[in-house]
Amino acid sequence: MNLLKIVDRTAFSVSVIAGITAAMASGLGWTKTAVAAGCITVIAPIINRIATARQQRVLLKQLGPRSLTSKQRLRLIESLRLGASFHLVVAHNRHEAEPSNFHKQIFDALSEAGLQTNWFGGMTNTTVGVEISGIPSAEKTRLMAAFVAAEIPFLPIEFTDAGADKRGIEVWIGVNPGPAASQS
Repeated sequence: MNLLKIVDRTAFSVSVIAGITAAMASGLGWTKTAVAAGCITVIAPIINRIATARQQRVLLKQLGPRSLTSKQRLRLIESLRLGASFHLVVAHNRHEAEPSNFHKQIFDALSEAGLQTNWFGGMTNTTVGVEISGIPSAEKTRLMAAFVAAEIPFLPIEFTDAGADKRGIEVWIGVNPGPAASQS
């Protein structure tokens, strides 16, 4: 269990116990104990919020922006050069620097692997991490296997709406998932 979860669960437990103590002390007429326990009930979540925010800032600084390592790049390229070329779109939110930079690295590697890549920089910022979308196909399976071999985390997405077969394969580079992805 990571530190953020421990701090959160501890603060919750302290709040619940202090709240129960305050209620019981009030019922017994122990005013000072009831007030002290009530204060703890209020303060514990505030302390949790401060501690969690500080820890998240530290983790984000440690995590930094995503970047393909030379090993990941090589594995991605080598895995995809083994088969026939296919068409795909690589998209990102053009309004955010970190996804844009990671998008360029992924796009360049996929292009170097011989795939027919189209650059798209107009998606919304609701995507988190990397998504590989499209209807099931041998090419999509090969692309996902290459990402697995390169140890690039992604979420597989299968569209089932009308016209999904016309969209083809798409790689969506969303915002950095942050420390949660590196700790799970």
